[in-house]
Amino acid sequence: EGGTATSGFEFLLFSHLLRFVHRDGEVGDTARTSLLFLLELATTKIMASTGGNTALEMFILEDSGFSAILSATLGAMYSQLPRSLRVTTGPAAVIPESFPSYSADLQNAIESSIFSANDQHSLAERWPEDRAPVSSSSPEFRACLSSFASLLSFIQDILYRCPSAHVCAQLLSNLRNNFLQAILYPSLLESSDTDGSSVAVMRYLETMLHVARHEDLASAIMDFLTDEGSANSSASASPPLPEQAAQMSIDNLPETNVLLPFTLRDLVYTNLQSSVSMDAVVTALNLLRLILSKHCRYSSRLIETERVQPSGLANSWMTNYTVAIDIHRQELE
Repeated sequence: EGGTATSGFEFLLFSHLLRFVHRDGEVGDTARTSLLFLLELATTKIMASTGGNTALEMFILEDSGFSAILSATLGAMYSQLPRSLRVTTGPAAVIPESFPSYSADLQNAIESSIFSANDQHSLAERWPEDRAPVSSSSPEFRACLSSFASLLSFIQDILYRCPSAHVCAQLLSNLRNNFLQAILYPSLLESSDTDGSSVAVMRYLETMLHVARHEDLASAIMDFLTDEGSANSSASASPPLPEQAAQMSIDNLPETNVLLPFTLRDLVYTNLQSSVSMDAVVTALNLLRLILSKHCRYSSRLIETERVQPSGLANSWMTNYTVAIDIHRQELE
């Protein structure tokens, strides 16, 4: 730590491990575990108490491309998921406790999208555009979704264990700009209940929100996808259809202070009213149930409520209904 962090050779081990962050098996597990240990050293207690920065922290922030690579890797994994789904009976999907094995073509596609961005022809198309909706119980699909959830869980572990507020803030910023805004949101805009694409998007959102236990990660996802100004719009106005919202320029996605043309609330309510796909209705209900049970503090952005006046002694407890809601939140936490 004696030299400057701008030489490019100070923390070669960190840069080397970063290239294996998406790998399967022992190689990937070792790389991710080692990166977590190095990140724990990013800010010492003495430096943190004085407001200073260690050389390792400055390298991670300025020279390693750490946050950008992680968000790009997550985006590459999301891009390898099928564009449309059909709900079929099968074992319930579970969030993996450890990183599963990735297939060779998935690994090659991820590496190509991150380290060889100029060679777009090398990307493997796992799910062709003209292919029928993929079964939600397909082992191949479940493996891909599990891999995506595992990397998001690794990002969450970084937020839990890295003591540097600057590194965590940069990671969340890149996650928002490079993944949520550039990759996830366009897929939400282009989704439709007629071809199974809205089922796929809602299933992936459900997986992300199931993983997100860290408050900053959950807030980053929900704050981007739910906009209070848009959610509190007039109840008489119908939510825009995904096809209409998709006509808006994706290249000019809104900044933080601009209302999204199509929010998570619109996605859920549009699919709840679907008359052509029962899968869309069921998936929307599952997503809404997850938000109410695990992220209920954001539920007011999706559900409009009104005060109910109690009548009679049997309903006297509703007079102080705010207390009942607070107790419910405490029980969930």
